[in-house]
Amino acid sequence: MIYTKRLTRNNIIYYADIFDFDKKKKIGNLIEINTKGMKIIGKNNCIKNESYNFEIVIEPMLDSLSGIFLKANCVWSAKSINPDFYESGFEFENVDRINLALITKLIQEFKFMEEA
Repeated sequence: MIYTKRLTRNNIIYYADIFDFDKKKKIGNLIEINTKGMKIIGKNNCIKNESYNFEIVIEPMLDSLSGIFLKANCVWSAKSINPDFYESGFEFENVDRINLALITKLIQEFKFMEEA
């Protein structure tokens, strides 16, 4: 099955750290996000069709909150242009209102804006 994304992801100017919450291990950095999913880059390949529990740590947004916690399914993973890294696409599962608001805030604050 070929995966096609339904929403355009937003390029982010702040590459937030992405942690596998269950393994307590950093797996990469956020490079694109929308309210339905994200694309990350990291040193290791993520397993397609596997669910992950992620913590997205966005230090400039952290007041009293520790991060954004999401469950996501890996829909694809492949070598990056830089062969030392992998890029992986994830679709979020059951995002609650609080995390949806945090994702929206992240996009508003750190979205790459092209000059006209």
